[in-house]
Amino acid sequence: MGYEEKAEELGVTIIDGVPPNGWWACYDPDTHTILRHANLGALQRRSSTWHELGHAHYRHIGCSPRQEAQASMWASRHLISPEAFVDAARIDDDLIGIAHRLFVLPRDVKYFVKSLSFEEMLELRKRIGWGDTMTDEEKAILKLATTPYKYAAAREADAHRMFGLTGTQYWQTVNRIIDLPAARAFDPHGTTRLIQARTTRTRTRLRGRLG
Repeated sequence: MGYEEKAEELGVTIIDGVPPNGWWACYDPDTHTILRHANLGALQRRSSTWHELGHAHYRHIGCSPRQEAQASMWASRHLISPEAFVDAARIDDDLIGIAHRLFVLPRDVKYFVKSLSFEEMLELRKRIGWGDTMTDEEKAILKLATTPYKYAAAREADAHRMFGLTGTQYWQTVNRIIDLPAARAFDPHGTTRLIQARTTRTRTRLRGRLG
């Protein structure tokens, strides 16, 4: 389905013009309208339109980081199919190369990966042949998780600054990474500590539920 059909399905009107603040496009929840810059290239037009349709799908009001991430992940799942991602990733293993092959922006690939569940990620890794490797971003995320911090909030602030993840999204990503065989090869001691800490938290929660 193209974005025109999705816009019709959602009852959204798309108007080409000049959005404020130098934006490529913006969604107005009051009029259920997307204002899109008239001079965008095909790649930017496609990506930004799907992103704004994500805002329309969720009926977002405002543009908080959480809403932006939610719209981006929704858009990425319409821009990229798992099958297309696997085909591209078998040829290129870097963000820009994969994006080029999929005719999307690098940020679309980034949010597609973030949108995947743990099970989906493992399945795609298996199909691509990435089971024994880690991306540079995954290595950086794991390194941050094993770096000593006096305050947990400071680590999560760095996670947001470095990777654009909320605290919850960051730890969900960490939990996915430490289950990868490649994580144990990259940092065996740090990965083991994180797995042990996760196991302890799980046991504590279970004891609390069981009384």
